[in-house]
Amino acid sequence: MLSNIQVFLEKNRKWLFGFLLVVIVVPFVFTIGSMPGLVGGKRAHKLRLFGYDLNERKQQEEVVRNGALSIALQTGNEENAWMESAQGYAFYRLLLLSIARDLHLPNPSESALGEFIKTRVLFQDKDGQFKPELYNTYLENWKQRFGKAYSLRNLLEEDYRCDQVRSVMMKGGFVLPNESAAFFKNMKATYQLDYIVVKNEEPLPENVHENALRAHFDAHKADYQVGQRADVTLLFFENKKYAEAVPNLSEKDFEAYFEAHKSDFKDKDKEPVLKEVRDRVKTALETEHMSHIALESASQFVMQVYEKNLVMESEAWKELLDKNDIRCIHSIAPYTRDNIPEKKGLSKEVLRTAFDLNEDHFLSDPVPVKNGVVVVALNKFLPPYLPELDAVREKLTADVKADQRKKAFSAKMDNLVKFLQDVKSKKQLSEKGLETKKLENFSLETGFLELSKLLQMQALFAFMKDLNGLALNKWSKSYEGVDETALLFCCKEKKYPEDIATSEEFKEFEKNFTTRQRVQQSETLLREMLEDTMNNSGIIR
Repeated sequence: MLSNIQVFLEKNRKWLFGFLLVVIVVPFVFTIGSMPGLVGGKRAHKLRLFGYDLNERKQQEEVVRNGALSIALQTGNEENAWMESAQGYAFYRLLLLSIARDLHLPNPSESALGEFIKTRVLFQDKDGQFKPELYNTYLENWKQRFGKAYSLRNLLEEDYRCDQVRSVMMKGGFVLPNESAAFFKNMKATYQLDYIVVKNEEPLPENVHENALRAHFDAHKADYQVGQRADVTLLFFENKKYAEAVPNLSEKDFEAYFEAHKSDFKDKDKEPVLKEVRDRVKTALETEHMSHIALESASQFVMQVYEKNLVMESEAWKELLDKNDIRCIHSIAPYTRDNIPEKKGLSKEVLRTAFDLNEDHFLSDPVPVKNGVVVVALNKFLPPYLPELDAVREKLTADVKADQRKKAFSAKMDNLVKFLQDVKSKKQLSEKGLETKKLENFSLETGFLELSKLLQMQALFAFMKDLNGLALNKWSKSYEGVDETALLFCCKEKKYPEDIATSEEFKEFEKNFTTRQRVQQSETLLREMLEDTMNNSGIIR
């Protein structure tokens, strides 16, 4: 059975089999493989990954050492690096390097490697800023520990390539050691922030040159393209046409309906009495019966159309319409999904169902509406097209003016950011007409709603991502705010929680975080494996 699974995995997804070996088999062998009684006298087949024979104890130790050093560089903490490396990360790192090699990912350039080194936590101070002296000190210690022959640069280049692969694999839920701790730490950190709100008061240009209109139109054609349009007919099953089909209703029927819908007949604060509202109850109950009959008739009509394979506008189609006394509404002009027309008594959601239809399934499900039931019939889809410039000139002109105004404001903010780098006092700010406001004890955990009132959603997430890297007492870049504003932030102080690894709250968070990521990872791998197998075997889904 195991050999069959191995053949299946190797045939359909070799790298996945390698991953299973790395994550499951190798750590198991590494942990208990050398214990007496578990290994026979014969030498095992070579298990190679990224040039290492993982049956060799010395090569296993080198793999674990590289993994531990990589963890230390990433987390800035060597205390648990060796244990975490031995528990599996070292072998996971080999998988990343194997994938990087198979993908022919190049080593980083000098500039890329330089920027990458700055991201290693071991070379950063407590504020997350890169310190060259920390790197140089570590490099000297490195040479004393491992000698010149063992290159720190080589390890960093390997880690750079691992990060490139991880950036893709993380989408599937892969988790590095200490990642949950770093996430939790950043989430719990508190910040004292100053911020400035700048209103966009740039005037709109009075005139726009024809060349600017043409350039904007050519560069943003997708914004002016008219999308696929649905040409539909509404089939209306009117309630009153089914009045004769309503059964005779008794007083008990009226009483039961009245008790179930008493609030519908309340007149202000007065409790309704059946005798006084009997006519209204009778009308409401009869209307409900007619609506049910209309809905049933519409459902039967749709079934008959599909059972008989009727074609719209054919003689058989017209006969069925006449037989059911269905009113056809042709007055709706073709429309796009994003520009549903207003139709009295008809919600836009009903018309939007047309985009779920096709040539074979051209009738929507019946939908109750005011005074009846509607079925949307798709006549055809009209293809997208790009209108001539003159047809969208008014909108185009407004867009160009707004774009020019936005660019002028962006240039103003760039200049302001440069100015703020040299500001030493509030007086300098006030001279520029700038007022600072404060966010006290701000954290990612509690401050989301407060910040969402200031920033556009996209800018909000960008700021939250940048928050941990803000330098103390330095103004940030500008972020797009609500109501045509821009915001700049200055971090005055940031505090991280102490002893988070020992807190019960973190332990619970880490367990949930890791479990959720592993489940997501497993589901992603399984889905990819099944899709790959089905594609390669010619299975039609």
